[in-house]
Amino acid sequence: MNRSALLLVPLLLLAGCGHGGAGAKSAAEAEQLVNVVKVQERDLGDALVQLLAQPSGPNRLGVLAGVVACELSRAERLFDTGQQKAAQATLAGAFFLVGNGEYRREMIRDQQALLLTAANAAAKEGSEARAQALYSMLDESLPAGATHDDVKAHLQALALWQKTVTDRGGLQALGAAQRASIAAVLYRPDAASYGKAKDATLRWMDAARRFAIERNTPETAAAQDERDEALTARQNGVAALIALALRAGDHHGLLETLDDPAIRPNMLPRVGELLQRAIEDSDPEAWATLLSEFDSVGDADSELAELARAASFRIAIDLYRAEAHSLRATIPLAGLLTTHGMADGVPKLLERSLSRSDGKTDPREVGVALRLVLQAMLGLEAIEDVQTARLTFANSKSLIQLAAQAPGEAQSAVATLEHTMGAMEVRAGELTLARPHLAQAVRLEANPEALRLLAAIDLQQGRGVDAMQSLTQIIAQSANEPLSLAESQLLRHDLLRDLRNVSPRNPNPSTDASGALAAALQSVLKARSQASSANGQAGVERVLSRVLEDYGDNAAARRASERAMDAATTDPSQLVSVILDAVRRALTAGDLQSARIATRRALDEDLADRDIAYAGLWLTLLEQQLKATPDGTAREVLSRTSRGDDWPAKLSNWALGKLSDAALQASAKSKIQGVEATFYLAMAARAHGDKQAAIAGLRRVAAGEAVELFEVTIARDLLSQYDGWTKPALPANIEIP
Repeated sequence: MNRSALLLVPLLLLAGCGHGGAGAKSAAEAEQLVNVVKVQERDLGDALVQLLAQPSGPNRLGVLAGVVACELSRAERLFDTGQQKAAQATLAGAFFLVGNGEYRREMIRDQQALLLTAANAAAKEGSEARAQALYSMLDESLPAGATHDDVKAHLQALALWQKTVTDRGGLQALGAAQRASIAAVLYRPDAASYGKAKDATLRWMDAARRFAIERNTPETAAAQDERDEALTARQNGVAALIALALRAGDHHGLLETLDDPAIRPNMLPRVGELLQRAIEDSDPEAWATLLSEFDSVGDADSELAELARAASFRIAIDLYRAEAHSLRATIPLAGLLTTHGMADGVPKLLERSLSRSDGKTDPREVGVALRLVLQAMLGLEAIEDVQTARLTFANSKSLIQLAAQAPGEAQSAVATLEHTMGAMEVRAGELTLARPHLAQAVRLEANPEALRLLAAIDLQQGRGVDAMQSLTQIIAQSANEPLSLAESQLLRHDLLRDLRNVSPRNPNPSTDASGALAAALQSVLKARSQASSANGQAGVERVLSRVLEDYGDNAAARRASERAMDAATTDPSQLVSVILDAVRRALTAGDLQSARIATRRALDEDLADRDIAYAGLWLTLLEQQLKATPDGTAREVLSRTSRGDDWPAKLSNWALGKLSDAALQASAKSKIQGVEATFYLAMAARAHGDKQAAIAGLRRVAAGEAVELFEVTIARDLLSQYDGWTKPALPANIEIP
């Protein structure tokens, strides 16, 4: 079991302690039934602010139960989309909202499937204490049946594992019991769990105090384990007691514990003073100092570190309540809401903190608030949670209106917010929803990337002239930046080529496209002569490779790709993009050797499995298309990426023949995944010689709403081949590296 230290130096002296009172509420009170208030996800932000701002009030428990249930549903969605880490943080955050004596079984009434998923994930990760806590909650709430039997089997297996620790006796047994009790109170902070965790911690600390570390030189591994456990207890005991009480909101019990004569000598006087000021005087400065101490130790992966995170969450709530109309007191809680799956509550929280009795608002504070919302949005973008992002943006309406009265930095923040929301909608395949956000971003602030997305949307939706207008603006803005200008001209070439199938307004797309490609080549070669860093060179060579591909010079394009890979070795994210671009080009060109070299490079560089799955997929498709004997490279990638339950794993299993075409289609849970499934089935039809089915599938992909996918680029490139597009010849007067 991982026992990473939870050190609150300089606040705490790390030594042994004695017993104190549990300070817990009665079991009868904990079991009192509550009428759950149904909280729709669109209303979660308002309900959160209500809970966070008011420690008591009519129907608080009903609203709390509704919020927890809503958050658990969100965690289930994140598990379903393969966002395991975010799902676990959201699950924990739901229960962090629950204080001492507030837990009710109604909170998990309809969430057994989620809790089982979370418990199984914890067991798989080796987080035995967390798994036991979740399985125990299920054991109490599940009806008799196969699932309940499975849960009991898991609990029995964990009990056997714990017995191997307990049989060692001494401090290790007490430490295992203490960590298991902490995990229980993290998810179920009822009176019994809290009292048990507190008592287990005190027994652990007592035993460590009696263990003479200085006189016990370990002679065996078992003796060393006992000594390590004693050190851990001395280092973490007082901190764990404080964190337990803060997590549960048991302020009165905490002050009583700190007054215990056996504990008081083991702390610096300052910690008692801070806690007293925070609890009795509701002193924001004291709460802020305590929060900074717990925040600094909550990053490790252990029950004690998770307890520190739970304590931080509760301290942040207390800080907010002590000074609600203050950004200083709101910012920490806003960050923790984002971390724990409640980003849509952040704008509402900030809106309340900006309100003043005189109705005036500080423009600088509006800018700060919008940047915090932007951080929340970027966090949601990282986990591809567009549903919560929409709610977060919608809840920012009042802040955006305030920004209209505060031009400058606040307006720039709104532009970035609009762009971020628009880009997320594009990646979700919701082009109609994306366009207004991107158009507003461009109106507020010149933004080439937003213009590029607008152009892609307009082309896809049949507005070729509008797409060209956006590109014209980009080209004008990029006049003094050769690489950006090359990318813009390359995009203009691709749009002109594809306009034949989308809009009849362009009389001679072939001629115009050739001119755009020539301009792109000239600009990228200029950028190449100016590149001074490895990252810069990698970006230039990648664009050059694409330009040369559009000219039909595959040998030169391959050389540029290889140079790009060499230059990108210190930047994994760029290297992934370069490698995928190289395999994509090889698939379109039928270049098996290049596809194998680039895919092997992905394996040799030990890039993330999720990132390289597509290289293995495309190489497999190319080998099938060419009827080539596989060399094992693609299978090696797919074997690595087929583990798990996320979408890349499903695609990998399909390519390995372990998932049928129908099962792949049924596994697609979003528009984007649906487009990808259509693409791979079309490519399989192509490999098996069914040209008609291949073209029909590729046209659906090219005309769909997933404009950001590599697969859409491949589909369009292959369709241009089927449609007889003639690639222009390279200019005779230009030397190609």
